[in-house]
Amino acid sequence: MSLRSLTFSIKKTITLCNIAFFLSIFSVLVSLSLHAMEQDIKKEIWFTEQFKEISAGTFAGCLTAVIDQPGIATKNAKQRGITSLTHYFSKNPLLFFEGLIINMASIGPITGLQVCADSILSNIFNPQTLFGQGMSASGGGSIASFIAGPVENIILQQQQVLEYHSKHIGPIQATKNVINTYGWKGLFRGLESTILRDGPYTASYLVLTPYFASLAKKYTAIKHDLVTILTGGSTAGILAAVATQPFDVIKTKLQTNLRGDTYPNFFSTVKAVYTQRGLTGFFDGLIGRGIRTINGTTATYFVYIKTKALLSP
Repeated sequence: MSLRSLTFSIKKTITLCNIAFFLSIFSVLVSLSLHAMEQDIKKEIWFTEQFKEISAGTFAGCLTAVIDQPGIATKNAKQRGITSLTHYFSKNPLLFFEGLIINMASIGPITGLQVCADSILSNIFNPQTLFGQGMSASGGGSIASFIAGPVENIILQQQQVLEYHSKHIGPIQATKNVINTYGWKGLFRGLESTILRDGPYTASYLVLTPYFASLAKKYTAIKHDLVTILTGGSTAGILAAVATQPFDVIKTKLQTNLRGDTYPNFFSTVKAVYTQRGLTGFFDGLIGRGIRTINGTTATYFVYIKTKALLSP
């Protein structure tokens, strides 16, 4: 082979190597770009799904708040020791709806947060098992308790001012009063009780309602979705109400005694309720809250899944 041919072959080889090198670089850049686009699409899909969860949950929560408000007022009055509910509400019917606005403004986002947190936590717990679903839903409810607890505290303060002083104060003023008098600790009083109540409650409407509805459809002649959800929601609501009522009673006692002179903490409140009323004391207001819980587990879940379906393409 001549020197000229050898030189040409070397140049050709170098050129081909350069082309191969640049093609490799180009391929890597294209792959990285496609991966980034894929990740962006996944992120967009993820955020879209979470937006659907929050929107559907918020709407369902607001509607449920309107339905539940009279039951909440009745339950709170009963737990505060008011014996004649007819006399209590007849002298001022507005007591039924005291705190409705803040209730809607809180239960809506709280429900949205519950279902969104449940959706995120389902990536940690196995969503294919009933236990995994229950854990993620309970976790979502527990996270949302950090908002629900203070909000319910403020509603109780508004109701107490209206009852004892016959005047209405807004949620902002009620919040300022609590923080100025008792500090931030007073605002979050009863938080542990709220967590113990809302974790199982969230699991009841996100997990037990569809579970019992599926059983009703499978083992009975009931086939219509609305009827099966009513059946499943009622069953889940009764179980949730009975199981979580003691924690709701303790929460109400703690939040209506912000000074802490009668009920200093969670365990002293448990002891005081048991000493004064026995086991029955832990179920004060069960009927009112039970009706509300059945409404909640049924209406919240039904409106949530229907709203989410409407938001889906």
